[in-house]
Amino acid sequence: MMFRREPVPLVRRDGAFWLQSPQGPWLRTNASSFAIWECLDYPVTADRIAWRLASEFEVDIAAAVSAVGICLEEFSRLDLIRPVDAQDVNPARDSYFRLLKQNIAGLHEVADTLRLEHLVNRTAGIDRELREYLCNIRYLQPDEFQSSRDRRRVGTFRPQAFTDHLGDGSYSPSMAGLQRLENIERLAEIVFREDIPGDFLEAGTCRGGCGMLMRALQVQFGQAHRRVWLADSFDGLPVSSAGPDVDSRLDMSRDVYPELAAGVDLVLDNFRDYDLLDENVIMLEGLFADTLPEVDTGPLAILRLDADLYGSTMDVLENLYDKVVPGGFVIIDDYAALAVCARAVDEFRARRGISAPLRQIDQHAVWWRTTA
Repeated sequence: MMFRREPVPLVRRDGAFWLQSPQGPWLRTNASSFAIWECLDYPVTADRIAWRLASEFEVDIAAAVSAVGICLEEFSRLDLIRPVDAQDVNPARDSYFRLLKQNIAGLHEVADTLRLEHLVNRTAGIDRELREYLCNIRYLQPDEFQSSRDRRRVGTFRPQAFTDHLGDGSYSPSMAGLQRLENIERLAEIVFREDIPGDFLEAGTCRGGCGMLMRALQVQFGQAHRRVWLADSFDGLPVSSAGPDVDSRLDMSRDVYPELAAGVDLVLDNFRDYDLLDENVIMLEGLFADTLPEVDTGPLAILRLDADLYGSTMDVLENLYDKVVPGGFVIIDDYAALAVCARAVDEFRARRGISAPLRQIDQHAVWWRTTA
């Protein structure tokens, strides 16, 4: 059964949120009951709320199920929620409006707002002119604004982007850019339409944006039984050790590019913020050479590599390529951006006799489809 909250008054008072029941009395919510309330923006099952609660408050799922049950019973008693018939549920529409509202309200740019406030507070001469400039920078620097927006359509090129455009896109859930995200969507649609078996795996997930889209697609297309695997050190790229990486003098380690080091808690929070975190989102934390030989993912329908380095790219291909099912897809994020990545891919394909054509996504990324 699904439930949805009623449009009742909500106020913040004395450090807590208060809900007014249609019956008249006000209900004070604590952190967990308000988290449950937020989940009820659109029709949702008690089980899905419980998984979010378990993750957010770090409790076991049994305790979360119990807490959700008690809270929903209280909400129902006060006429704060109502059951919803399945025919009235439109997941795609509901998710769209949820994200639209959250973005309009600025719930997904809180960190950026804090960065801006931190910058202002640390800038000498904090005056009205500076504050007004920062608020209206889109219109005062229209060329730079458009240039940055365009770069986000095709992804942030690394490592040059961090030198030429410090931080451009590096704080967003994904630096992949719009076209690479659309590629994931199109390939996933083919997987679902043709009933190609297997999970999705991204090796090199950074802040988790591409994985978030993968999970959203699975959920919205009724494929939530599939899993999304996210493999990453969650501590940035390793220091170059493979010969081609050392020869290229390419150092993308945390000491040089801290923007590429996203902790596992940050990725989990990004999934949670978009209501995409559940038991089928699986983190593989550690270097590829350590984690991938040991993990049993089962068959994969989509394997996406954002590994950057020769050694890391080869580690992924050698350990996971044979798990990609016939008709599945391999996506290489950095093929045309980093020569060492392209070298690893080309050498692996030649050694394995892979003749499937590389198809371009944008100026950086490519994909191919596996054959029997």
